[in-house]
Amino acid sequence: MVVDSVLITIVHAHCLYVQRRHLWLELSNINPINLPWLILGDFNAYLSVSEKKGGNNPTASSMNDFMDFISNNELMEVPNSGFHLTWWNKQVGEFKILGKLDRMLCNANWGSKFPRW
Repeated sequence: MVVDSVLITIVHAHCLYVQRRHLWLELSNINPINLPWLILGDFNAYLSVSEKKGGNNPTASSMNDFMDFISNNELMEVPNSGFHLTWWNKQVGEFKILGKLDRMLCNANWGSKFPRW
């Protein structure tokens, strides 16, 4: 959605990383005119093993796909305050899983337009 000459994209990515590849490709084609761009939502993807506590580690290929998407589109993560891990599977004990799945990404044009944001 373009609002006031900026592009805002809200995502809810698929749980399966192979399916997320389609999203990364579609998002990569969204901003050909390089407007200030903010992407936010549930990416269902990790950038590092440290972003997940419990359960199986995220796969290297999944993390690499997400890192490549961010790098290829010259995006950066918007710093946040509050909890580092944004998702919980509502289990306890050995079945409890926490992860950083929700985040905001922006391009340099967004940072230039909103320098104190």
